[in-house]
Amino acid sequence: MGDVVEHLKLLFDRPNEPLITPKGDNKAVFQLSEKLVPPEYANNGVELNDRFGDDATEKIPLKTLDSYPSFSKASELPRDADFSLFLPKHQEMATEVIDAFMNVPQNQLQDFLSTCVYARANLNPQLFNYCYSVALMHRDDTKNVPIQNFAETFPSKFMDSQVFQRAREVTAVLPQNVP
Repeated sequence: MGDVVEHLKLLFDRPNEPLITPKGDNKAVFQLSEKLVPPEYANNGVELNDRFGDDATEKIPLKTLDSYPSFSKASELPRDADFSLFLPKHQEMATEVIDAFMNVPQNQLQDFLSTCVYARANLNPQLFNYCYSVALMHRDDTKNVPIQNFAETFPSKFMDSQVFQRAREVTAVLPQNVP
């Protein structure tokens, strides 16, 4: 179970990047099937994921599910749109996703992980982050998974974009092993 908890934590890592890329400090790669590849990478996502997997320190196998949630309402929210619980339509979307997460049987963490990976690949990152956090808090089998701070997950919502440009410039000059 410890490994699955670590894998669940990785779903908070760089939410605006697709899961075909390595996640976490250890450069872990989720082994995605065609069903779990984001729609915009449908033509070459598995190949790209395999290529990233060659350099990964950890490869995370995912269980193939018998059926995947449809997310008919939640998939209407564009990936680059802002999500707000104050909008009734967004509340309906969140309810649909949370229900899908909560309906995965307890202690079936591999199923839960695959369901969450599918949702992360196909839904708006802010919507996913909210629903995923709610599910982690309310499921008995995931209460020990720490929930990352929203400001750490989406820093661009809290800082001016020039801060990021300056940070990139500074880090490009520093050696990698400098604290």
